[in-house]
Amino acid sequence: MKRANQSGSVYKLSGKRRNPWVAVITHGYDKSGNQKRRYIGYYASKTEALKALARYDIILPRDQASRFQIYTLSGLRANIMILVYLAGRLRNCLQKALSYSQP
Repeated sequence: MKRANQSGSVYKLSGKRRNPWVAVITHGYDKSGNQKRRYIGYYASKTEALKALARYDIILPRDQASRFQIYTLSGLRANIMILVYLAGRLRNCLQKALSYSQP
């Protein structure tokens, strides 16, 4: 099954090995555009490698913001924009109310 973007990869190495499954993340790019990959570890089963990759995302966040942080920040930005809009509307309403009350 395909994993989400920026979430790392798990693949099987060829040959008869004790730990054939590898968990890897991309932690940047070099000047020529090639990926810099960080190997999390080698594991006996695919599920162990997937669990290690999930644990790595929780314990040691990458240099880039995770998808959860990006969604949280965009949600926060939207909430701030709504609050600014409502504050402007409230200011306009108060100015109109004050203009009616002045003789």
